[in-house]
Amino acid sequence: MRCLPRLALLPFLVLLPRAPLRAEVVAISSVVFNGYTRAQQPDGTFKPETYAFGEGGLMARAVADPAMEKLKFDDIVRVIAGPLARQNYHPALKSADVQLLIVVFWGSTQGSRDNRNVSGSMDRLSSATSTYTAARAADQADQPNSSQPSATTTAAKSAYDSALWQMQMDNDVRDRIDNENAQILGYTESLGRARFARHMSFAQDTLAEVGDNRYYVVLQAYDYKTATEHKKLKPMWTTRMSVSESGAFDAALEKMVKSAARLFGKDSDGLQRHREGTVDLAPLQILEVDPAKK
Repeated sequence: MRCLPRLALLPFLVLLPRAPLRAEVVAISSVVFNGYTRAQQPDGTFKPETYAFGEGGLMARAVADPAMEKLKFDDIVRVIAGPLARQNYHPALKSADVQLLIVVFWGSTQGSRDNRNVSGSMDRLSSATSTYTAARAADQADQPNSSQPSATTTAAKSAYDSALWQMQMDNDVRDRIDNENAQILGYTESLGRARFARHMSFAQDTLAEVGDNRYYVVLQAYDYKTATEHKKLKPMWTTRMSVSESGAFDAALEKMVKSAARLFGKDSDGLQRHREGTVDLAPLQILEVDPAKK
């Protein structure tokens, strides 16, 4: 994103940026199934398709978010309907005209960052490592020719082994939480790649986002005729969208759907991130100007 130039409003009067750009990431993953494609009309727009909504439901942990508790299914789909219409998906007026059944899920994930056992085990391992290292150094200083560790070193080694084992167990718990959340949020492929390249910036972003508490919305579109006449679910496309939990689900919902709308009914070819930023401006400041340089 380009930096904002200095903006002169009046002679000697400018607005100065006070803080760097803050970007909030909306993560989007969209997949198509069973050869689904959007047909285009001569003018380049997509051929209209009709749908009916189905309630998948709210799937969330206990969240201190009154907006999430207050919003009902009808409120959710009312927000989604507008962006769908802009992609030429329209609600069917009668059941005989329905082409897609769009099932809507929404909620929030419990990120692994909230797992205090992981952070606690890291602290214990760090402390045990320091104690064990110090005990071994003391043995070498006091008994340089002895291969037998002192009682203090033996105890420190036992504590270190215990802390390392606990750390491995807690890492397994963290990975399980991350895997489950990645499936909901559409991060599964990105998370797998991130674990093999933790030093890279994309991996650090991915691990941080999956480990965070995130709001999400999932739209799963099925062939309506197959669902109603044959009692089977034939998936056509699924779009998953999420954003970091902010305490205001209603505002986050609009942001997620607006960002993801261009991918409804399309394959995103992996996880995509949409960033929206704002710039804080400082109070107006008067700058001195040398008249000789006018």
